[in-house]
Amino acid sequence: MKNRFRHIIDYLLLAFANYKERRQHARFERRIKILNGKAKITLPKSFEKMPEEMIKIKYISNLRPSEAWYIPHERGKVSFAFRQTDTPMSDNQLDAAAEQIKQQLSVHSPTLSALTVNEKKMRRLEMITPDSTNAKGGILSIMQLSSLNGKLFIATFNTTLDLKYKYTEVGKNALASIRH
Repeated sequence: MKNRFRHIIDYLLLAFANYKERRQHARFERRIKILNGKAKITLPKSFEKMPEEMIKIKYISNLRPSEAWYIPHERGKVSFAFRQTDTPMSDNQLDAAAEQIKQQLSVHSPTLSALTVNEKKMRRLEMITPDSTNAKGGILSIMQLSSLNGKLFIATFNTTLDLKYKYTEVGKNALASIRH
């Protein structure tokens, strides 16, 4: 009985600490509608919507996202990109699609993981890609795949390796907040 009571107290203390931490971070975050309101994500307030001109420079035309967000003072080195493709996709097809994309990106040795975000089946590919602006650097890319209205939805977080330790958790937490 005494041991069980101690576990309950430990659980309550941990829950309170987590609640307090979440409230503190909430002051620095905002919920954003993306893809014309089809989905939502929670991003730190330091992120701003990327201007269309910058999207055209930063992304290859056939893979250009519909929308992107970045931290202006980091000069585009940290960003999120969102794209709903025309590729039909159901939750049942997601594993095969993720494996196929992993194979297409195999030169970057991606790792693939399965997760559920807000009760929605998702797949994540994480890899280091070359940085075209810095031959000695690289870019950590985390692609999160899901089905949105019967089509493949790709949400990507990117950060240069010099900022990896500062922003990776921010990126993963934001991707875990996506709702659609």
